[in-house]
Amino acid sequence: MKLYQHPTEKAFLYTQQGSKKIYMGYYSPDGKRRLKSTKTDDLEEAKVKLQEQIFLLNAEKSGQITIQHDNKKTVGYIAKQVIKHLEETQHPRTTWTKIKTRLEEIIDLYENYDVRKLKRKELKEIFEIPRSKPQLSYLRTALNKIFEYAEDEEYIDGKPTYPKPIIKPFVKKRFPLTDKQYNELLIFLMRLESNEKNKLRKENKNLLIFMFQLLYSTGARVGELKRLKMANINISNRENENNYIYLPVSKTKPRQIIIPDLAVYAIKEFTKNKGKNDYLFLREYDQEFPEFSDIVRNLKKEHPDFFKKNDLENFVIYNLRHTFITRKIQEGKKLFMISQHCGTSVKMLQDHYSDYIVSSNYDNVFTEKERITYLNIFD
Repeated sequence: MKLYQHPTEKAFLYTQQGSKKIYMGYYSPDGKRRLKSTKTDDLEEAKVKLQEQIFLLNAEKSGQITIQHDNKKTVGYIAKQVIKHLEETQHPRTTWTKIKTRLEEIIDLYENYDVRKLKRKELKEIFEIPRSKPQLSYLRTALNKIFEYAEDEEYIDGKPTYPKPIIKPFVKKRFPLTDKQYNELLIFLMRLESNEKNKLRKENKNLLIFMFQLLYSTGARVGELKRLKMANINISNRENENNYIYLPVSKTKPRQIIIPDLAVYAIKEFTKNKGKNDYLFLREYDQEFPEFSDIVRNLKKEHPDFFKKNDLENFVIYNLRHTFITRKIQEGKKLFMISQHCGTSVKMLQDHYSDYIVSSNYDNVFTEKERITYLNIFD
C-alpha cells in the first residue's frame, strides 16, 4: 500500500502486507528500480530516510561522491555473485527466475549487511512477509545459496536458523477470465501505458500488453514466449495458409504451433521495426527482458481498486494460459489436441480442468477458420 509519493515522483514509501515496517522505492543512477526497508514504522521518520537516500543518489549521480559497493562480505555482493553464477549455469526456466526474484528481494532488504551478522533476528523481517509455501521454498533456496557461498569463502561456519515464517492461506489462482475481465484489463493497461512518462515503466507496460495478447490467444507459457525471436515466427502472406511460431524454450520440449489471427495482428502491431534476429520482448531501454510476473504484482499493489472492482484480486499472469485452455475445453476440443498445442499432458488437463471437461466431437483446437494442423511436432 502506497503511503507517500515524493515530489520528484521518482520515489515513494509503501507498506507490505503482514509487515509494520515502511519501505522505500526509488530508481538508482543506472535506472533500475530499488525497494528498500526504512527500518521504521513511523511515516515522518521514513520520509526523512527517503530524502537522505535521494540526496545520496543525486550526489553519486553528479559525481560529488562515490558510494562503495565492493565489500565482498556484504549480502548484496554475495547475492549478486550467486545470480551471476546461476545465470551462467542454469537453463532460463521458471524455477530459476523465481529464485532470482527472491535473491533480488534479499538484496533490497539486506544489501549492505555483513553476511557474518545476518542472523535469525535480522532475518525475521523478511520472514514476516506472508508467503505461499512455494514462495517460501524459493526464499529459503535463495538464502541457502547465499550462505553456501559465504561458507565456501570461509566467511561463516554455517547458516543461521531461519525464523518461523508466516504462511499465506491457500488461494485458488487457477481461474479463467471472462471476456469482460480480459477486455477491462487490456483497456486499463493501455490507459496506464499512454499516461506513463517514465521510459522504462512505459516500455514495460507496452511489452506486457503484447505478452497478454499472445498468452490469451495462443495458450503458451510466459517462459516460452519471453525469449522468442522474430526468426521463430512464420507468418504467411498467402490467404488460407496457417501461421506458426516455433517455441525453442519449453517446460516440456520444443514445439511448433499454429497461431490465430488475433496473435498475428498483435505480432505485426508490436514488431514493426524489428529485424529477423531481434527478440520480441527485449527492452530497448536497457536490453533486458522484463520480469512480467513482478510487473503484474506491482500493478496490483499500485492499483488495488481496479483489481478489486473487476474481481481480479487473485489474478496472476498464468490465468491467461488457463483461460485459453478452459475456453478450448468448453468449446469441446479434444484433450489430446489441446495438450499437444499447449505442451502439456492429457492427464494434467484431466487433473486440473475436470470441472470444464465436456464431451467432444472436434479434432481441432481452433475454429475451422483458424484450423490447426500439426505438421511439425519437434522431438
